[in-house]
Amino acid sequence: MFRGQSCRLLVPVSFEAMATKKTKILVCGATGFIGRNYVERLLTQENTEVIGVYHIREPYDAPGLKWICADLRQPD
Repeated sequence: MFRGQSCRLLVPVSFEAMATKKTKILVCGATGFIGRNYVERLLTQENTEVIGVYHIREPYDAPGLKWICADLRQPD
């Protein structure tokens, strides 16, 4: 921003829509010790969609949790 210019909002924001919108959270390593505890904590919060990433260990059953099987070391 240059001196003398004011900041203006280019996109109108509806705070009501933001309050009802779900926050998507991707947890890599969700089958590990820390990841599993973190996922279980996140699932107790309202307006959150939790997506867990697993590779070697099998995913566990948790209501409301979506799973993605991925090897994050591979670029494709």
